Amino acid sequence: MRYIQQLFIYLLLSISTLIAYIYLSNFWILSTEPSITQINLEIPILLILLILLYFPIKNIFKSILFATIPLLLSYGLFDVFYIFLKRSARVSDFQNLLLVPEFSPLFTTILVLITISMIYPIILLMKYFYQKNTKSTFIKTIFLKLILLISIFTYLNQVKINDYFLKEFVYLDWSQARTIRTNGRFASFIYYNKISQLSYEKVKKYIHTKLDVNKLIFGNDTIKKRRNVYMVVLESFIDPRLLTDINYNRPPISKDLAFYLQGKGFSKVISPIYGGGTAQAEFEVLTGIEALAKVDTVEFNTLMGSKISGFVNLLLSKDYNAYATIATNSNYFNSKSAYKSIGFDNLTFLEETSDYHHRDGDYHIFDGDLYDYNINKIKKIHKSKKQYIFYTLGMYGHMPYLRNKYLRKDMIHNYTTKDDRVDRIATQFYYRTKALAKYIKDILAIDPHSIIYISSDHLPPLINGGLKYDLSNFTNVALLLVDGQNVKIDGLKYYQVPRYIWNVMTENKKHMKDINQSEEENIYFKSLSESL
Repeated sequence: MRYIQQLFIYLLLSISTLIAYIYLSNFWILSTEPSITQINLEIPILLILLILLYFPIKNIFKSILFATIPLLLSYGLFDVFYIFLKRSARVSDFQNLLLVPEFSPLFTTILVLITISMIYPIILLMKYFYQKNTKSTFIKTIFLKLILLISIFTYLNQVKINDYFLKEFVYLDWSQARTIRTNGRFASFIYYNKISQLSYEKVKKYIHTKLDVNKLIFGNDTIKKRRNVYMVVLESFIDPRLLTDINYNRPPISKDLAFYLQGKGFSKVISPIYGGGTAQAEFEVLTGIEALAKVDTVEFNTLMGSKISGFVNLLLSKDYNAYATIATNSNYFNSKSAYKSIGFDNLTFLEETSDYHHRDGDYHIFDGDLYDYNINKIKKIHKSKKQYIFYTLGMYGHMPYLRNKYLRKDMIHNYTTKDDRVDRIATQFYYRTKALAKYIKDILAIDPHSIIYISSDHLPPLINGGLKYDLSNFTNVALLLVDGQNVKIDGLKYYQVPRYIWNVMTENKKHMKDINQSEEENIYFKSLSESL
């Protein structure tokens, strides 16, 4: 009886603490009014986790403290993930954790400390329990908890439980924040992963579906004027002039690039992502297929190397060659297999090639160094007289927005905020736009009738707290040059860009083909199935 009473008090106080966090955190994390409507899904999950973490020891308050700390920290991690990427985490995100040390040693240290802080209380609980009980009792308790854990995983995969979960889950397609708030962090995590599993099964079914993706997207038009295509996707290429109410000591854009903007300014295009997930933007720009993230949070992770339909492989079928230079190593987002599926067999990872030396003092490869490498390569390729698409992925603008101050001095200062990220990004933008102007000039000197497309992958994860942005968090700047002329493409989504470029190449004066969302999903699943 005493055991039952202690367990009841433990569950009551622990769950009350977690509910208090759920209630209060909605004020600062999800920006919606607080509400507890999670009885059917989140609360049962929390009760199960608390039971798994329950070790009856003399001091019940230690039991509560050491059990709730890991769960509170888990909630904290979910919330940090949401703040940066504006979506719920999924299992597929964890396979990219090994990439974090290369981008941010500080963030890696924080993750390690949080992980230790989550595990250590559990170890202490087990230690106290072991000291107060026999070895046999300890082993039996651990064994029973393992049996319970296995049973739970087995039970959760039952069809009836899946049906119940999907039925009870309140999915709001217009707001992931409200979806998480309504259902809970753990419930949302489970839901989005169940949807991914179901979608993967759907992908496999499309293997034998007869669907001509390229015909559906691009039509039957033939290329009227065979041009070379240069596509550039730059890491976090944000125009600092679009940061709301920030004033600078001088314009943060180089006058050299202003020449190519021709008074029209940048185009404003819509990325599928905010804050991270570069490969999602790449997938759309290179294929012309919407990155729906229905199977994995990153489509690149599902591509197995076999060719898929899309813009690059369409050009290959028209007797083009395809080249790509990537300003990283090949460890990111299953990149080797993914780029091969998209159509790039001629692929260079700058951090792995012997003919490029990473400049000392640059944390990430400077855009200008990347462009200089490209130009030397383009000069050789251009001599073959065979048309090509040349793709470039830059990495220089990645947080923490560092630069080689010996080569690129402080240039831009703002008068508005003490957030030093603004000055770092603005100064980077000045040097990046200067280097970009030179790259455009060098390309046009070699290939004056080419098509050149440049855009960011996504905005950096800084539009929160005191910093605001004049546009949507998914709206990025872009530049499309045809015969050296700035062609405005405002409002296009990233996957629509290659469709627009194809219309330019085929001299199709009509609007792009209108494809409804159901057809977009068929295109998406069929193209992914082609890589399996």
